[in-house]
Amino acid sequence: MKNGLVVRGQTGPSPTISVDGVQTASANLPSLPTGYGSAEASIHSHPTTVQVVGKGATAQLYPQSASSPSTTDNTTFTQFKFKVIVGPLGPLKGALYNQAKDTMTIPNRTNGLAIYDRNTNPIIELKKKIVENIIGK
Repeated sequence: MKNGLVVRGQTGPSPTISVDGVQTASANLPSLPTGYGSAEASIHSHPTTVQVVGKGATAQLYPQSASSPSTTDNTTFTQFKFKVIVGPLGPLKGALYNQAKDTMTIPNRTNGLAIYDRNTNPIIELKKKIVENIIGK
């Protein structure tokens, strides 16, 4: 909020996969207190683990990244001056399926946050360690 008040929403449901293979998650914003008509920023997280649908060599991977706002982010959060998305940074690279062991190896990505303007233009990305240094943790 413009006066520094923080309004916390509820954790939303896990993303779902549509029939045409598109991953989506709903956005449920909290109601603002009476008398407060505007908010300065929205802060939310993207899943930190990769959603895997299916098994074996045909498994489909659905990674999310704070570096890539979703379609829902683009349409839902235009009312805010800033959007902060917390989660893994960057694209998923190097996932490997081991046929002999029937296992999928999914590499870790660095968690952090990405800040965008109301038009979802990127402003800055910060790795978790940098954020911890800034807030003195």
